Parts: sequence; C-alpha cells; structure tokens
Amino acid sequence: MKERTENKTVLFTIDLYHIGGVTTFVSQYAQALLHNGYRVIILGMPGNLENPELFFPGCTTIIIPKKIEYSFFARIKNSIKYIYHIHKLFNLFNIQIVHLSTTWSAFYTLLYWKTWKIKKVITFYGAYDLEMKSQDKFSGNSMLSRITQWGRKHAQKILFHLCDKTVIFSDYSAMLLRRHFGFSDAGKIMKLPGYISTSKLHGIIKRKQVRKSLDAPSLLFIGRAEPRKGVGLLLKACQLLSLKRMSYHLRLASPVEYFSWYGMFQKYERLNLLTKVHFLHAVTDEQKEELFSQTDLFIIPSVDLETFGMVILESLAQGIPVVGTPAGAITEILHDIHPKLVADSISSEALADRIQWFFHLSNRQKTGLSKRRIQHIQKHFLLEKNYHKIMKIYESNLWID
Repeated sequence: MKERTENKTVLFTIDLYHIGGVTTFVSQYAQALLHNGYRVIILGMPGNLENPELFFPGCTTIIIPKKIEYSFFARIKNSIKYIYHIHKLFNLFNIQIVHLSTTWSAFYTLLYWKTWKIKKVITFYGAYDLEMKSQDKFSGNSMLSRITQWGRKHAQKILFHLCDKTVIFSDYSAMLLRRHFGFSDAGKIMKLPGYISTSKLHGIIKRKQVRKSLDAPSLLFIGRAEPRKGVGLLLKACQLLSLKRMSYHLRLASPVEYFSWYGMFQKYERLNLLTKVHFLHAVTDEQKEELFSQTDLFIIPSVDLETFGMVILESLAQGIPVVGTPAGAITEILHDIHPKLVADSISSEALADRIQWFFHLSNRQKTGLSKRRIQHIQKHFLLEKNYHKIMKIYESNLWID
C-alpha cells in the first residue's frame, strides 16, 4: 500500500520545464515554501531546461514523459497525461494548495476533480491574447487568429475567477487585469514582484569588480525578439547612435527563430549596422552571466505588455546599469534609481538619447548610480528578505488545516 505523507504540500503545474519567466518565478516561490517547511512538487512536460532537479533544489520534480504538441487531439492526449500524473500525486501526497501558471496546464489541472476541493493560486504572467495580437501585426490577422485571441482571453478570465488568489508582479499587471479582463477583485489579487537571491547578488558584485572594460561601450539585450520586446526599435536607435559617431557594439541574444520570423536580419541589413550589432542564440544562465561580465549597459526596449522584466533585476544585481523605455512595468523598477534611466517616450530617438546620456556621465556619476542600483535591490528585491511576503500567498486566510 502506498504511503501518504502529511507534510504541508504545494503542487505547481507548468506547461514545460523551459528556461524563462515561469520557471524563474516558480523557483522563487519554491525556495520560500521550502524555507518554511513545506513540501514542493512541480509537474510539467520536458522543455529546454536540463536537469530540473538541479534548477529546483529540494523540490520533487515530475516530468511527464512526452514532448508537448499543439494540435487539438494532442491537447486532449496532454490533458489525459496531466490528469493521470496528478491523480498519482494526490494519492501519494497530502496536497493542500495547487499553484497554476500558464493556461493549458492550468486547465489540465482543473480537469481533475480533487483540485476543486483545495485552494488554488494562479500567477498572471501576461495577457496572452494581446501578445498574440502584437505578433499578428507582422504575420497577418486572420479570422482564425482573432477567434484564437478571443478564446485565450476568456480562458484566462475564467481561470482568474476559479482561483482563490491571483499573483501579479506590478501596478501595470493590475491595470491589465482591470481594463482588459474586467477583473478587479482586490481580495483575490496579490502583488509580488520578482526577487534576486542574496547569494547571487554578492557573488556577482565581487566578479564585477574585476571586469575589464572593452574598447567600445558594450550594450546587451537578452529576451525574445518578438515585436512587443522592441528589438526593431533598438536597432533603429543604434543607427541613430552610429550617425552621431558614437562608438559602441550591441549583442542581441534571443531564440534565433524570432530573428527570422520578424525580419530582424533584414532590418539590420537595411540600417547598415554591419559590425555594430551581433546576433546571439538563446543563452543558458551560465552564458548569461558571462555576457553580463562583458557588458557596460543593458537595454530593455519593450514597446508594450511588459508585466515585469526579471532580466532588469538580474542586470542590476550584477552592477550593470539598465536603460529602458516607459513601457509596462519598466518605469516601476527603474524610476526610483534614477528617472533618466527611463526614456522620455517609446521611440528610437528617445532611447538613443538615454543611451548617450549614460555614456556622457562622469565616472563619479556612474559610481553613484551603481551604489543606488545595489541599494535599490537590497531594499526591495532580495529574495530571502521577502520570504514572508511570498508566504502570504499560501497562508493567512488561504491555508487549510
């Protein structure tokens, strides 16, 4: 007979074990739960995250042994596999709370009847229909696409109402919930930003002290080169910097398919950026740290739908200044460090001006900015100092004895 454990247990269900925002935030929630004596189980399909057990130390990671597919019949098969594994987990463990992430795995989870009897939490990562719409401006807005967008919007809306708590990252996220989804139940919404581990912060500061400067200022972008991320706007800003005879080089790291899908190579050629811009494939955490160690300024050029921007914190924690557009939640993170880290508008001209402004600062002014960056992280975004805030998701009026 199977042994049923009685530890306080939280089950996270995700679509994929994939390097990105979902796994990063789940890892932060998991660390807080483990610190407070909870058992943490994570269930998902295989992605590009190798060795999930190392990425989620102390957690029970369950990988559904099947490559994810996207056809209608594949979705049905995926749901059956999720239900089968969730059923096994409920028989093995005393699961009191399930924490949902993205739409498909959330619905698969809720198809299992026992999840209706426990508390449910969902994290709001973004409005998937609006993200799809921003892509369709480039790929064509067909009738099928509009129907899919409608379905995605209402599927997310249903999930918000079914769950006991919805976790958001920013005031911008709250605005999206209110205006786009018509969801403003203050009793169900909890604002929690992303955080940086203390160990990461101190280790990276030490390495930053021995970083050698490059001949030309080094700019960096890491993210998906899809339209809403503003890579085209950044390339145009680079052309303006070149016309002003500013010396620099920019590295763009993204899954390479996005460069092809949205014409980034063609724009790069049309703007005659030649050796100024270097395209890099998607990077691991280790490769990301190596890029940070060679970077003078990180650029986040988003044009819309930026609900947080975890890479901003990662850059700031390493002592790398960040300049960004006033899109979404970017201003909420950067403005308090220095208002001029945020461009005046979402335009290539305004972004180029801010990049120039930074490199015209004296060494003393840059040192002052660096101190404010670190103080800002230490005050607001250290993970270990905010465990108690994360635990409010799972305890207080949510917890069932």
